[in-house]
Amino acid sequence: MIPNHLIRIASALVMVFFSVFILIQRKGNRPSLRLLAAFLLAQASLLVSTLLCSCGRGERLLAIACAESPFLFLYPPFLFLYTRSITSARIRHQPHLGWHLLPFFFISLLFLINIVRLLIGGVQQQTDLAEAIYRPLPLGMLPYLLWSQLVLYAIACGIRMKRYRHKIKCFYSNLERIHLTWLHRLLPVFFLWMGLFLTGTLHRCFSEIFLYQAFCLLIEIGLLVCTGFFVYQALQQPPFPVTGELRTYKLSHLRAEEKQDCLEKLENYFRSQRPFTDPDLDLKKVAQSISVPVQHVAKVFKEMLEIEFYDYINDCRIEESKKILMDPQNLEKRDEQVFQASGFKSKAAFISAFKKRTGMTPDRFKRRLALHTPRRSAVNV
Repeated sequence: MIPNHLIRIASALVMVFFSVFILIQRKGNRPSLRLLAAFLLAQASLLVSTLLCSCGRGERLLAIACAESPFLFLYPPFLFLYTRSITSARIRHQPHLGWHLLPFFFISLLFLINIVRLLIGGVQQQTDLAEAIYRPLPLGMLPYLLWSQLVLYAIACGIRMKRYRHKIKCFYSNLERIHLTWLHRLLPVFFLWMGLFLTGTLHRCFSEIFLYQAFCLLIEIGLLVCTGFFVYQALQQPPFPVTGELRTYKLSHLRAEEKQDCLEKLENYFRSQRPFTDPDLDLKKVAQSISVPVQHVAKVFKEMLEIEFYDYINDCRIEESKKILMDPQNLEKRDEQVFQASGFKSKAAFISAFKKRTGMTPDRFKRRLALHTPRRSAVNV
């Protein structure tokens, strides 16, 4: 089907363009962006090999095209390494992470040996060559290896994102630029696409399925759209520290009296200074203000208050906003004035946090207050 070929050619060219564009950017030296560029090149290589396989003529072209299977082993590792690089500042100091690419190189070597052997020996038909490349063990185990790798890396990415979110909640009070919501939503999409592509590839290799080409066309268009959005979000994402201080509370050892003293300083500081009205407040600022090491403050939040720093600050901000709204003189105040006075950085974050903790929006809260607040009677002169 010609549209499939055109979509694959266009997608491969777009992937190459994106990867070059990322690398020539001034911020393209970040490990996360370099990994993203490598991921896009692997994606382009897979599309090209799939295109050759679908329109191959002759044994040699078909043999080259069958090399698409090793490229399938690059997808999950690159997605995991990108996730790791954007949620950790240490990846540039860990070259041993290259072992994630060992399956790709090992399978590529097996394919190369098998293809050369088959081309030298010769086969009767192109279909015989494709089956001869895919069928022999251990290459016949490729589908099971691919599915296993896909599931394991999907789980690893999910665990990585969960730990990252816990870490930033222990340190920051505002997560708008560092929450990585876009990545949390796109990772399942890419792993789902990988599963669908793998399912279609297996059906193509071992049996015929109805409307297979239309299926592939939809999958590849969806991939192109998701990749464009992924690259846009990755380029917009600013670098930020996520290690070091975020884990120091695990290294801290405090006696009971030291914890109690730190807790008293913390409570006095919040009661007198109301630091939660600062939208950019973080654990480090709090520790500096009460002259206590940041790891000690983190340990107090974890072990004595038993709450994450982010949730504690937002609870304080919600209580402050409720006090503002409950004042009869402030009933006419707009949400923008309320969230700024209580320490939130945006209206969306204020409404979301308010609804999560009170079960209603600020507007509904104000309407309920208005119903229970007696109106002032007119003064007769």
